[in-house]
Amino acid sequence: MTQKELYQKPGSLETEGIIKANTELTINQYATIAAIKGQQFGREVFSAVLQFKDLAKFLRVFPEVQRTTSARKITQIKTYILSYLEDKTNLRFFPGITVTARGNVFYDYNTKTVAIDTVSSKLSINDGQHRYYGILATIDELKKKISKARSKEQHELYERHLNELNEMVIPVVLFNSISEDDEKQLFFDLNSLATRPSRSSTIRLSQNDLFSKLAREVSEENHYLLKYGVEYHKMSIHSVNPNTILLTSVYNFCRGLYHNELKVNNEFLTEKNYNNTKKRVTSTMDKMFKALPQDLHEKNKYVTAKGFAFRGICRFIYEAQNDLTIKDEHIYQAIKKVNWHQDVLYWSSFGGMESPSGSLQFGGHGEGGVIAVYTALKVALEDVLQDEQEAANDKIK
Repeated sequence: MTQKELYQKPGSLETEGIIKANTELTINQYATIAAIKGQQFGREVFSAVLQFKDLAKFLRVFPEVQRTTSARKITQIKTYILSYLEDKTNLRFFPGITVTARGNVFYDYNTKTVAIDTVSSKLSINDGQHRYYGILATIDELKKKISKARSKEQHELYERHLNELNEMVIPVVLFNSISEDDEKQLFFDLNSLATRPSRSSTIRLSQNDLFSKLAREVSEENHYLLKYGVEYHKMSIHSVNPNTILLTSVYNFCRGLYHNELKVNNEFLTEKNYNNTKKRVTSTMDKMFKALPQDLHEKNKYVTAKGFAFRGICRFIYEAQNDLTIKDEHIYQAIKKVNWHQDVLYWSSFGGMESPSGSLQFGGHGEGGVIAVYTALKVALEDVLQDEQEAANDKIK
């Protein structure tokens, strides 16, 4: 009886003396993994889980069927894992890794296990290489921390983290009897058929990004945003949509007020400074909306209907407060002074143009609009400061 025949017929592998199943995956030439077998488009498919500590024993990345890895992405995943070990209140999830079998893989129907020839077989990663490398990098990082620990407490802490990480599992979907050309097609299908969530969906659903949380809370609590309506699902607002402002615009506004801080540290916002950050965002937003036309909800009337407008306003506020140290009263006077109507003649001075349908448009896929709004506000600020200077001179006379 051949190895393959044995794994395709009922019977005890242990009594044959070939394989003894256990959870450590260290059984001579063959190793077994508990798995469920199925069919997909005529292919054998196995669904299993692997412990983190065993990933490097079985999985390989073959560049010819993969994209180039990103060191930045691997570091992000390592940070993502470590942040959970350091604080268990952080929600963390890993979807499964998809692999294909290069070599001998057999299935035992009695024990519902996949047997892998560890000498001549490799499991090629088709989807999940960054998770794979991120896990390995985290394990390596913890081993280094253990070796460099300066106290018994540190040493024990890092050992606990490493033991916990080693015992974690990740789902694995295994395709059997796949050629290299099939692997390439599988990679293509996995990535081309998957649909990335929209930016608004990410902000609406993310529980770990504090700026997403901030944008949601401000949208649900701010008087003006409740009045004008925030669109939580779509990336644009149709004329029949009762909402006026995109959730992405609120998110960009929140982050824009901390431009330099985020350049230095992308994890700037923490639970410790969250409430103060929220107060500043809310206060700034209140002052901005008070300076803008109060009927912003009227459709097709103001440029603020476009998401780029609030990005441009936020950029202006940030620069005026932090780089130019302009008084708040002058900043919001400038906002009030701008002609926010969709006036083609007015906005043509800042790069605006008339579309074929007769409406106002800007180039640069939105960036042109950001620059236009920012520039219009700078010009308005110069006028405000000049008016104040002239008023002061008149008083002296």
